[in-house]
Amino acid sequence: MAKRRGNPNWGKPEPIGPVVPTVTSFEQVVKEFKLSAGSVHPVHPSTGMGSQEQEFKVHP
Repeated sequence: MAKRRGNPNWGKPEPIGPVVPTVTSFEQVVKEFKLSAGSVHPVHPSTGMGSQEQEFKVHP
């Protein structure tokens, strides 16, 4: 009998193991500095500055 070629597992589904949640470095920093979406000031599209920076901008 001739040797069969190719991957014998082709087309077979991989066994699904337990899903382990991973914590990214970004999430670690957010937790370390106790940041939240409410602590970030939105950036104004025309100036590229946050609301606090615009208050102290000096106009010539």
